[in-house]
Amino acid sequence: MALRGDDDVFALLDELAGGGNAESNDSQSSSAAVDAETSRSTTTAITLPHTLLGAHQLNPPSNPHVEILRHRCHEKFKSSFYDSFRSCVPPPTTVAKTQASSSPTPTVNARRNQYIRSTLLFPIWNDMPPHSIWERYQFSLKTLEAECVREIQGATASGEGRLDPPWCQVTSQQQLLHQLLCPTVHQIYDWILHGKSNGIVWEPLLPVPSICSESVAEESSTMQHINQKYRKGSSELLQEEIKFQFRRTFKRYVGGGKRGKDGKVEPVSLDKILSTLKRFEDDVNNTASNDDSQKSKDEKHKKSKSKHEPHGFNMEETVLETLFESQPFQNMMQKLHKKMHFLFEDCYSSFITELKKCSNQLKLQNQNQIRRHGGGKKRKRSNNKHNNGIPKLSYVESEDQDSRDRQSQVAFGGISLRINDYHMGKLKSLYERTILSVSGDLEEYHQYFPQTLFTILLRYDALEGAGLQSAIPPSVFHFLHKRFQCSWECFASPFNCWLERRQGSGDIVGGGRFGCAFGDTDAWFGGAGSFFGMDFVSMANEQGGGCFQANPPFASNFMESMCNSMNKTLSQKDEDDGNSGVPLMFVIFVPAWRESSGWKALTESPHLSKHVVLLQKEDPHYYSEGTQHRRRSADSSDGNQKAASNVRKVMVGKEGTHRIASFDTGVFFFQNNAAKAKWDLTDEVENRLKEAFAMSSSEGGFKETSTSRTKKKHKQNTEQKHTATKDSSGKEKSKSTPTTMHNTKKVQKAKERGSALKQPSKKAKLITGGNDEMDILAGILGSTKKPSTKSSNPKQSTGNATSKKHKEKKRVSRAT
Repeated sequence: MALRGDDDVFALLDELAGGGNAESNDSQSSSAAVDAETSRSTTTAITLPHTLLGAHQLNPPSNPHVEILRHRCHEKFKSSFYDSFRSCVPPPTTVAKTQASSSPTPTVNARRNQYIRSTLLFPIWNDMPPHSIWERYQFSLKTLEAECVREIQGATASGEGRLDPPWCQVTSQQQLLHQLLCPTVHQIYDWILHGKSNGIVWEPLLPVPSICSESVAEESSTMQHINQKYRKGSSELLQEEIKFQFRRTFKRYVGGGKRGKDGKVEPVSLDKILSTLKRFEDDVNNTASNDDSQKSKDEKHKKSKSKHEPHGFNMEETVLETLFESQPFQNMMQKLHKKMHFLFEDCYSSFITELKKCSNQLKLQNQNQIRRHGGGKKRKRSNNKHNNGIPKLSYVESEDQDSRDRQSQVAFGGISLRINDYHMGKLKSLYERTILSVSGDLEEYHQYFPQTLFTILLRYDALEGAGLQSAIPPSVFHFLHKRFQCSWECFASPFNCWLERRQGSGDIVGGGRFGCAFGDTDAWFGGAGSFFGMDFVSMANEQGGGCFQANPPFASNFMESMCNSMNKTLSQKDEDDGNSGVPLMFVIFVPAWRESSGWKALTESPHLSKHVVLLQKEDPHYYSEGTQHRRRSADSSDGNQKAASNVRKVMVGKEGTHRIASFDTGVFFFQNNAAKAKWDLTDEVENRLKEAFAMSSSEGGFKETSTSRTKKKHKQNTEQKHTATKDSSGKEKSKSTPTTMHNTKKVQKAKERGSALKQPSKKAKLITGGNDEMDILAGILGSTKKPSTKSSNPKQSTGNATSKKHKEKKRVSRAT
């Protein structure tokens, strides 16, 4: 029979042998206890939800230490990418000097390339935002990487079904929960190093140069093929993304002109650009055919003209295609892709190096502590160290007394992140629901909430594009839920997902189920992992039909991949069920980028049942801010609102947490045959959808933020002043209703609180005290000239007193 202290002795021997870790001594000892208990008893079946395991299928869990290293490497990479992007196009003066030194008389092709480079490529390229390019390219690149990893995982499983990754291969449910919630740095390092070399690990944030290591790829033709597929695909995605951004910038360049040295806008003529390019092409043709007859010249000129001006000629598209096919543009793309490959290698190798260094440092600290304090004090010391490794959670003091503006702060490793009070409660509710679904003991796992909160906040902080993280307003999702029983989101995060909570208790009524970008951080808050790994057919069969809302990241290639996946799912569903199957529908919201490949794929889908376009000017509509969890204007659902009985959704209002759309929005309805029979998409659906997107009161309205409440009170106060009249005694009398009088009292109390807070500053107190002392000194000395700042003119003094009385009377009348 083993004594109680044997577990500590075995853990100590394991740590001295190199298996310990600093930030999780507590977790190591508890894991050892779980293993011992498991070995003495029969193996317990793991009954975790498939969504929780599926979210961790591609990459291992993270912790605050690892996430800080990942965040630093990502920031360093972005800075290097921005510099490399700018340096791809040298200034025109530099190119001109180089060409002049090499050939005093440039050829026609050289002059043409110089015109394209200096007049078109250089100004447009420098005006393109590299951060927007990387934000959209990152989503497409990570989608391609995940597709390659799933292909390798499928080949590794070899017909045995889904093969659980190493971080999910345990024999106890308690051990699995502990391992996914609070992994050590050493564990994560081993998982990443082993998994990446074999191509079964997906990196959620940083770019990677290849899917698997070169040594493994040389031994397997499948691995080699996947590596080539990833490298070729990454190059094509980068080129497509730059072309997309180049088109958008070119339209502004031609439409609004370019700025000269004096800052004035110089108009750029599209006709002039096209005529110049044609003239260069004619010169090239004439130079190449000096020995040809005049007839052949005319024929070539005619062919060239018909090539540039076919039926349905688009001048802008012709110029763009000419630029994309030009030698300077191709050289720039090759140069940029070569730089990107080196940046990928440098970024990921730096991350692995820093991760190994952090693991060794924490392991050494742990071993030193054990040697200093011995085995008897090890448990108490490790508990203190473990508590010190948990991020500190605190409330931020605010000058505003409004509880709706209160924020929480979580700090770790010199990094502080903030989240407003509403989203803090939202994440707590989602976390508790997930823990209760897998374990009955909430108190045991409540201690890990701060580190999961810090990890997810830091992960989403790395995504700068607030527009890429934006979501449809809750009023739209409420309409979809009411009309089509839609309860799942294909692309969301714990911050912007739709959630119904009961007022007062905060219990979740519905919602909070979504596909997400980062399964390792979002799984504990309701995330089901990547959209491309979700089984929509099984989900629809379980529910007896399914409607799924999709608001993907606004990246053209990403939207195209999403459309292809939906078409495949709907076609498979129709083939399996026939005409009497389970209804399945996708409702998709994307910007109306009509020239993008994603838009073209959506409009050409065979499953498209209805297409609605909301124009920016004619149909004003709103999106939820991607960074709404960091904004101070977020409102909470309290019991003081008259609409408290409406618990359908949590709405925070237009100001602060919502933005008006800066583009046209396209809404696509994809249906299988059974969905077409169940849900008829009439004109009423379109009208109700537009009302919901405009956040009108007919779809539940929205609650006011502190800013909107202040503006409303100010407006009411102004209306009272204009409606004030004088009675027979000459005093002002306001024509106010009881409701208006009640609001006026609130305004008066707010003013009193504001005046109480406005205490005189230290400098004002010193000046006032100095004046009083000078008056006393003048009285003692009997000076005839009193050193006071007030005017000695009696008329002026009387006038000042009168004006003060008038101002005081006016202030009192306004307050009442």
